Amino acid sequence: MLGFMKRQMKREHIKLMFQNSHATNYLHAYFDTEETRRVRELTELITQNWNPSELLSDEDLDVMLATNRLLRRLYDSTPSKFSKSFDDEFQPLLGWKATYRRYGL
Repeated sequence: MLGFMKRQMKREHIKLMFQNSHATNYLHAYFDTEETRRVRELTELITQNWNPSELLSDEDLDVMLATNRLLRRLYDSTPSKFSKSFDDEFQPLLGWKATYRRYGL
């Protein structure tokens, strides 16, 4: 894989993991259901075992993408969707560029 493409994929994985982690905690407050508890546990498990300098495995990536779709759907059913989009709500305070620099990307 070309270096540029691999770096871009790492950035996307970092963004996906960040959004899932923060959105899971945020939405757990709105929806304290069995589904959100399972999603939260799964996200925490994958996050704990993930090294940001490496790409997610194909299995973990599929799970995290499905989780992200679910979290976006849940977020769209909250009042917060009217003030900020999902992507605007769940981003680092210093922005993505600073976050990527932190990981050497």
